[in-house]
Amino acid sequence: MDLTPLFSDDQRMIADSAKRFAEHHGGPARLRTIRDLGEGYDAQAMQAAVEAGWIGLLVPEHAGGAALGPGSLCLITEELGRQLCAIPLAPAAAAALALSESKSAAHKQCLDAMLQDGALVLPVLCSGKNRLNLAKNGAGSWTVSGRCDGLPASIASGFIIEACGDSGHLLFHVAAAAKGLELLPAGAADGTALACLQIRDLQVPAAAIIASGETALMLAAKMNAVIQLALAAEMLGVMDGASAITLEYLATRVQFGQPIGKFQALRHQSVDNYVQKETVRALVFEAARSGDMNGAEAGQLAIAARVLAGESSLALTKSAIQMHGAIGFTDEHNIGLFLKRAMALSAQYGPTGALRRHYRDGLKRYADGNWPGLPRVGTESEADARFRSEVRQWFEANLPDDYRNIPTRLNYAKTMDWHRKLFARGLIAPGWPTEHGGMGASLSRQVILADELARVGAPEISGQAINHIGPILIRFGTEAQKKRHLQPMLSGQIVWCQGYSEPNAGSDLASLRTKGSVQGDHIIVNGQKIWTTWAHNADWIFALVRTNPDAPRKQEGISFLLIDMKTPGISRRPIHTIAGDDELATVFFDDVKVPLENVVGEVNGGWKIANALLVNERLGSAGTQRNIVSLHHIWRLAAAAGLWEDEAFLDRLAGAEIELTAIASAYAQAVSMLERGQVGAESSFIKIAGTALLQRLSDMLLEASAALGGGQGPVTLEGLTIHAATSFLQNRRATIYGGTQEIQKDIVAKRVLNLP
Repeated sequence: MDLTPLFSDDQRMIADSAKRFAEHHGGPARLRTIRDLGEGYDAQAMQAAVEAGWIGLLVPEHAGGAALGPGSLCLITEELGRQLCAIPLAPAAAAALALSESKSAAHKQCLDAMLQDGALVLPVLCSGKNRLNLAKNGAGSWTVSGRCDGLPASIASGFIIEACGDSGHLLFHVAAAAKGLELLPAGAADGTALACLQIRDLQVPAAAIIASGETALMLAAKMNAVIQLALAAEMLGVMDGASAITLEYLATRVQFGQPIGKFQALRHQSVDNYVQKETVRALVFEAARSGDMNGAEAGQLAIAARVLAGESSLALTKSAIQMHGAIGFTDEHNIGLFLKRAMALSAQYGPTGALRRHYRDGLKRYADGNWPGLPRVGTESEADARFRSEVRQWFEANLPDDYRNIPTRLNYAKTMDWHRKLFARGLIAPGWPTEHGGMGASLSRQVILADELARVGAPEISGQAINHIGPILIRFGTEAQKKRHLQPMLSGQIVWCQGYSEPNAGSDLASLRTKGSVQGDHIIVNGQKIWTTWAHNADWIFALVRTNPDAPRKQEGISFLLIDMKTPGISRRPIHTIAGDDELATVFFDDVKVPLENVVGEVNGGWKIANALLVNERLGSAGTQRNIVSLHHIWRLAAAAGLWEDEAFLDRLAGAEIELTAIASAYAQAVSMLERGQVGAESSFIKIAGTALLQRLSDMLLEASAALGGGQGPVTLEGLTIHAATSFLQNRRATIYGGTQEIQKDIVAKRVLNLP
């Protein structure tokens, strides 16, 4: 999903500049030259980056830097990755940031050398498996020993080293030639240079200290967060580059008389890769919005982005090799360079597996089951924080206990009771404009509401009115239609259902057969709709009918109608699901007379409106509320069942939280883009990723429940009743409604990836 509209003007300029830079200094041919000549990394490109001022991106202006923040650095490293431009920009920028924090004249001189002459200083951090031990000698000096792997170059003028021990925590600068340091070169897969720094009894004088104690710990954490996030962005660029080459190959390589991009297995694999890539993009972009990388949550999110990018970049580039077939296994083809570059980046500053364990171990502080929710980047405004507190208190006071944490939809009476409570409090339509009775809420407040609804285990309201037809009437409806229908939707006076699917037109919606014949000032409707949620309770239905059977394309000749369910000729029959509820129904139309004034848009112009509604529906079904509730329940059950001792289960739980954080980020970004009218088929990846994750969470919930002897029945913990088996069954629908997962992949393959 193109997030450029969410960038500032400065960020767009930086991205454009980085693109030109990477195209000039990067490319497969240049990476091959570095490899074949044993240059280690591209010194010429690094010098150009110095001249562009990129080493000082994070350095304050008073110290000679640009103070543009990690987000700008990520935009640059993403382009470097896309063009295989091999320079250690991220660690160099982090080192410059650390030096700028020192008041030492010697450190100021070292920083000036970096910014002006390109002297390469690398951070050496206690992350992953790297541990540097600190011992105090007395008289203001220390001794450091240990080993650090995964440094991205074998040529450095100095190092900024983090060390810890019983005597405290230090961050200091030391020259590469200092006694006690030994740099052991180790070639990376792509031909660039990695190295191991061996430290034996290195003597550190007081003059070398940049920071100590808590200050050193916080500055080192900030450096690490910057490096990990910028590396994640670079891996994202590698994924983009590999995807572009692969999609071009699928569109042009002919086998069995047709482009191989027509083969469904390759199309679906391409979409899976796209979903992985865009999920990484969402998390990197969201983490970068934290600005200065201060605080535990910003660091947590940066590590999460690095883990997801490390795993996904290797998975995608391996898949790209497979889709190229034999030519992909040859060195003459460029796709292998992207795999090797992903391998090299994944080895830097803590291998991905070690970072994943670090993230996982950080979750153990919540082993009591009191999960704090997904990490949030940055800080809320005082006004938003007050809003969160107010709605949290109101939800706690007004949501009945028997409405909470229900795996299926509440029954009709209770759902509409909750709807009316939200309406009375002014919380029913956060995304609607105020002139139509909505909250006109900012994106941040919409996200806060979703967070708090999930936290309290609130039930779903019937979304057909508020999330589907309401926004459509606001956008496409006549003034008379708005006046008649919007207010009763908000108040819950009128209940709506959606008439799209038919027995032979489910995901292939354009094949619908329900007919509408224009006769005078009415349309006479005949046909059948199925899988219609709440049709047996609804007062009105919005439906697609074919009003021109002779249209040249099946997407044409369809009209969008508003139909009163009390109209003679309508009958309905409930459908029971495997989860034991009857929320679905089939609806029959037998010579139903619908006034022409109930057409939304134009007669035969309904397909455009249907697509607009589907964007809303798919975004709605991609919302993270149910995922968050499931993860919260898993946390509680895992604590009660002692599953925190099961490292494999905990690892899956950590992976689920990382992925859900990324999907939640993508969802928030898509909502923001939708507000600008700039979201289309590319947003389908959020539904694909979100619903697949929901089903995996259901699997974990069932497993955790079984560990407590729950299995098929509910489990009650401290007043919280968890219906794991019902949730497991109910969530089978997640990858079906709104268009099946398989159809969604075909849509993305055609409309987003442009496969034949």
